[in-house]
Amino acid sequence: LQVLPKDIPHDRLIAVMQGFSSALGVKCSHCHVGTQGKMDFASEAKTEKQVARAMMLMVRRINEQDLKVTDWSQSKVTCYT
Repeated sequence: LQVLPKDIPHDRLIAVMQGFSSALGVKCSHCHVGTQGKMDFASEAKTEKQVARAMMLMVRRINEQDLKVTDWSQSKVTCYT
């Protein structure tokens, strides 16, 4: 993990990833490499994964710096935006 906290609970991580899938209308394989029916979540092979990280950082910056959001649950900009 490079953007999300390294100690994020597994169930929370899955919920965040499912939120991204729903917001963007894509499946896990859009950003993650899948081989023989298994996902390689650690792989850096797909450019889309790098773009997703950049977008997450942009959303964070907009909320924290531009909109002065201090409580992440009160975010004004999300992946749905």
